Amino acid sequence: AITVETPLRIEVVFDILMPEAHFYLGFHFLSINRDCIFVTASVPRKIQHGMYMSTCFVPGDILNNGIYTMDFYFVRDGNIVLYQMSDAIEFEVHDAGRIPGGWLGCFPGAVRPKLRWDIESYKAVQ
Repeated sequence: AITVETPLRIEVVFDILMPEAHFYLGFHFLSINRDCIFVTASVPRKIQHGMYMSTCFVPGDILNNGIYTMDFYFVRDGNIVLYQMSDAIEFEVHDAGRIPGGWLGCFPGAVRPKLRWDIESYKAVQ
């Protein structure tokens, strides 16, 4: 099961049939209602004819629990969409174990980043 703490690794294998061009791959992460959660894309790169694998790494502690879908884009020369697949992947993110004494309800929002927080004793200078 995928939890809010699970890192994701998305691999796409593709074959370039053109002799050479600038390409990039992109994903739109969407809620089940098709609200855009975030967009990510590879860096545009000049590549030659051949087979390639591109990997996108999404760290854990980004998505909230819920059902998500992804749209996939394969783009040439910055703005020519060569291939688009809506709802390429659908997956569900489950809640993870909770810290005792912490919030037990549902967290609002599509993203749920685990950010660094510090707390220390503070004595004001007078």
